[in-house]
Amino acid sequence: MLTLLRVRGVPSPIAQHTVLDGHGQFVGVVDFAFPEMKYAIEVDGYESHAGLREFRHDRVRQNELVDLGWTVHRFTWNEVDRLSSRVADRVRLRHHQLLGTLKPTTAV
Repeated sequence: MLTLLRVRGVPSPIAQHTVLDGHGQFVGVVDFAFPEMKYAIEVDGYESHAGLREFRHDRVRQNELVDLGWTVHRFTWNEVDRLSSRVADRVRLRHHQLLGTLKPTTAV
């Protein structure tokens, strides 16, 4: 993911970022983060997220992140591997939206 974003000109997020709540309590570790804008990117491989326990954990943690004001994008490994330009474009767009640097498009 880091290589994909770098090659596509997207700023590099922090890998394996620990998120704490407002009281300093552990919420979780996200795969990639732009912590200054509370933007998390998760890349899910089937093997690591296929069990019921993992499925439940991922949903609870994502809801906790959203409740803390985080934007979370989830991608499957297949998307990162086979639809890399779409993934990079989506991350770039959200990054610009959160920074407030999105340039308006001109109508054709």
